[in-house]
Amino acid sequence: MFFAWFIALAVPALAVLGGPWLVGHLDPGRETAFGDPMLLLIQFFLAAAPLVALAVFALVRRARRQALRATVMIAGLVTLALWGWYHTGAPGVEPTTAGVALLASPVVIGLLAIVLYWSSARNE
Repeated sequence: MFFAWFIALAVPALAVLGGPWLVGHLDPGRETAFGDPMLLLIQFFLAAAPLVALAVFALVRRARRQALRATVMIAGLVTLALWGWYHTGAPGVEPTTAGVALLASPVVIGLLAIVLYWSSARNE
């Protein structure tokens, strides 16, 4: 249970704050989201939504611990990968498309987590 809450808070903070920090150091002339704290807060909530839902689900007694642990780790890695792709400039797509991908990411990662949990809990 503690692991799921740690991931639900640490991964979005790393994804939202770590990306602009790294991009700012690698490319000093590039503008990042650090100038707008409200944007950072919205991005944090977008990144945290599916992970917090998994952490709340971890409080249920009937939840399979091993399946939940694997699901939380994979959802956290997918979140980091998506936000890393966005902070590197979203190569291959238009900026508007990258924004839509970020807005849809909580739903997509949430559905992925449901499928992963269901399949791994079924195997236990």
